[in-house]
Amino acid sequence: MIRIAGNEAKPILAELLRKAEAGEEIHLTKYGKTQAVLVGVEQYERYRRNIFSKD
Repeated sequence: MIRIAGNEAKPILAELLRKAEAGEEIHLTKYGKTQAVLVGVEQYERYRRNIFSKD
């Protein structure tokens, strides 16, 4: 897991996207608190399947 402030993420977004695609979770923070999580498509699809399969 990588934690990075949103304002620090902008200049290295391409690198963060590559890491997310490779399976890394990127937590975008504001004032030290996670505001969003960047994940690759495969991981996102797994999350969606897990959430909706519990219904």
